[in-house]
Amino acid sequence: YWQDDSTLVVNLGYQTQLAPGSTLTLLNDAIRPAISTSPCPGPLCASGSATIDLDFPCGGTTCALPVAIVSGSQSISACPSAVLALDASTSTGGGIKPLEYAWRVDPTRSDFADELNVRLEQLDG
Repeated sequence: YWQDDSTLVVNLGYQTQLAPGSTLTLLNDAIRPAISTSPCPGPLCASGSATIDLDFPCGGTTCALPVAIVSGSQSISACPSAVLALDASTSTGGGIKPLEYAWRVDPTRSDFADELNVRLEQLDG
């Protein structure tokens, strides 16, 4: 979309393969300023390329670090039917890509960590 008369903003989808170090190249004579009525090719038509900065891929500033916010019970019953529900939906970060979650049980805190972690790995998306 055109942010103003001469700034074109391109929002990349979360499944983009672009990453820091990737180069974006404009198709020559395919983009003209919003205020221009002249067709391309022309003196106002865009061309060129830009590399996504390795150090500042978020446009010249440091990218926001992901912040994990997990809510749920601190402990659950030992009954076989007990369910532990965890919610990390208020976590932030990840830029344009959604956060990915991988749940694990700390083996120093559970006698059944190995069995539980096998099951949790099957749930990872």
